[in-house]
Amino acid sequence: IVVDELNESDQAILAFAPDRLEASELKHQVFVSNPTVEGFGIDVQYKSSDQKRYHFQCSHCNLWQSLDWYVNVVREVEQRKYELRDKKWKAISDINIYCKKCNKPLERKDGEWVAEYPSRSNERSGYHISMLITSQHSITELYDEFTAAQSNDLKLQVFTNSRLGENYTATGVKLNLKLMQDCIKPDYLLPPDYQAIQGACSIAGIDVGAKLHVRVNEHLSMKERR
Repeated sequence: IVVDELNESDQAILAFAPDRLEASELKHQVFVSNPTVEGFGIDVQYKSSDQKRYHFQCSHCNLWQSLDWYVNVVREVEQRKYELRDKKWKAISDINIYCKKCNKPLERKDGEWVAEYPSRSNERSGYHISMLITSQHSITELYDEFTAAQSNDLKLQVFTNSRLGENYTATGVKLNLKLMQDCIKPDYLLPPDYQAIQGACSIAGIDVGAKLHVRVNEHLSMKERR
């Protein structure tokens, strides 16, 4: 069974896919997809595998490493503001990738797949693929796309999912109990006689994105308004 674009497929139908292998001696299943968010689809399949990533060896310090956009290409100087690690880059040449250890240019050649969990290789083999591992994609083109995406969460999601092969969650999208508790302050507590105001309520609206836009309105009952 080969499932292309797992994350875009009908998950209910895929639940029956293993039934088609009952009479097969091989029972091979292959899942291919751009990732979307953590804990869904291809992310689950990859994390249960041996998690292979393509490694290159630095010709200067001999360190073998997989490539990370935010480590080998750019660095964050302020929140959501990045600069190239290649300070000598000019438009007539491609942007250099830099070794995370010795901070010298790293060539993308003569690499090899390395499993993070080799003991799982006989059960499930997984490969992380990004445009950083092939010299057929220029870093300059990727950087132009990355720069254009800084003010647009949708473009940044496409860049992260499709170009880097990584999950993407916009800042502020996921809520959990800790985040909610961190928002509690004494000033937000209701007065003791609040319940006495029949029909009163406070309503908060939050527009989630790169920035959180919050509006809080308090509405009293018609009786109280009079």
